[in-house]
Amino acid sequence: MVTFVLWGQLPGVALVLAAKSVFRFGDLKDHGSRMFTEYVMLGTFASTLAGISCGLLGVYLGNL
Repeated sequence: MVTFVLWGQLPGVALVLAAKSVFRFGDLKDHGSRMFTEYVMLGTFASTLAGISCGLLGVYLGNL
C-alpha cells in the first residue's frame, strides 16, 4: 500500500484491496462467525488506513 501511494499509483491500492477481499472471502464464508467477519473487516480497514497514511506522510515529507 505504502509503495503504491508513494508512486502515485492509487489504482494499485484498489487492486490490493480487491485481491485481499477475494482471497479472504472463502475464509469468511466457511467460518460462519459474525464476530470473526467483523474482526477481519476491522483489521483490513485498520491496515489499509495505516498504509495509506504512511504513504501520504512520505509524500508530504518528500515534498518539503
